[in-house]
Amino acid sequence: TMAIVLVYGTLEIELDSASDLPRMDYFGLCDPYVVVQLDDFQTKSETLYKILDPKWNTSLSVPVFRHPPETLKESDNPITCFVYDWDKVGDHDLIGLVEVPFQKWNFGGPQDDVFLIRGPIERIQALRAGEPDQYIRRPIVGHSGKESKLHMRIKYKPRVVVDHECQEEIAWSVAFACINHQSNAECFGATLGGISGLIAMLKKPVHEESLGVFQQAAAFALGNLAASHRPLQETIKDYGGLEAMLHLVSAKYPCQLVRAVCLSLASIVADNPAMVKYMLFNCGKGDKSKKNTKEDLTFRCGGIGTLLTTIRDIKPDAALMQKKGGDEAWAEVGEACEAAVQAVSAASFIAPGGFLSAGQRTVEQVAVSVGRIGIAILRDLAHTDPLCGHAKKCTPQARRYARLCYEGLEAAFGMA
Repeated sequence: TMAIVLVYGTLEIELDSASDLPRMDYFGLCDPYVVVQLDDFQTKSETLYKILDPKWNTSLSVPVFRHPPETLKESDNPITCFVYDWDKVGDHDLIGLVEVPFQKWNFGGPQDDVFLIRGPIERIQALRAGEPDQYIRRPIVGHSGKESKLHMRIKYKPRVVVDHECQEEIAWSVAFACINHQSNAECFGATLGGISGLIAMLKKPVHEESLGVFQQAAAFALGNLAASHRPLQETIKDYGGLEAMLHLVSAKYPCQLVRAVCLSLASIVADNPAMVKYMLFNCGKGDKSKKNTKEDLTFRCGGIGTLLTTIRDIKPDAALMQKKGGDEAWAEVGEACEAAVQAVSAASFIAPGGFLSAGQRTVEQVAVSVGRIGIAILRDLAHTDPLCGHAKKCTPQARRYARLCYEGLEAAFGMA
């Protein structure tokens, strides 16, 4: 896909010092300062007075906004650092400059931290007819007879922005590229705007006719990122990913979207007590005035309550029944219900074999917060008669997970 991609971010230049500057005034000294320019943006350091080896020890920030690398020429987007001598009267004198080409600062910055300060462009006439003249910048020679140098480090992390029409495809690409691939997940997680961009996709309005495919792509991408590189669990939480996902866990949204979000939540909270506690005590807390209504579970146990409420209430609406027919509509509900049970199991530290994993204290907190009312939802699902009407939304796998989760939480509730 020929996506319209823009890259922007902040360029941090750690300006340390300069060495061997030339004598610029009557007293044989210099009053240097540095101007950093990228495209049309400029920023400057402070002026240091009467010094030939100045030490600024400062950081200068430059905003970056440009098109992707493949559209740029070799000469595009150099960083230019002008070194000036301040004069009280008249124009300030240019001592020299440092140019850092795009290729050297684009990905993480150059390895070098010492740059020669060069003078104005000089024309060197060709010795032979027909050969082009050469244009060079000679190094500036300082007060000690050595070449003048600027000591600095350049750090840059790009932030990627994709045109709206391509965001869904990019999200699916990330989702597939990060399946069981730690290095891919780690690389994407380190890109500014990567995680936050996916979470922003979750927060966009859900169009019923699209079945929330836009949000599904973002949810699967986040889940696979967290599953492949565990430190990203915390990153997703810090950017508000848990809240954004739990907002979509509702019977009012398309079942495919609820399923995608619940499966991703299972990956994001798996084997991480801090994530479970955050979802338990911070996410989706209901209004205290609704304590005795259907929202009671959300009030009691936050995001886990939201999952349990969805398990209890989800069913196909009339429009879905009419569009797809009874069997297919209930099949979608069953898949969403199964995914919600898996998310509750992950948050309850239930391993696939039915054993509580290492987070025993966290499981007890979950059991107490969920209480009898929440455990009863899992019990009823686990003991659903396959021949009764309610069995339509309870797949065999959902019953299995519900039984494991119910037995684990029941045991933990008794021990708490």
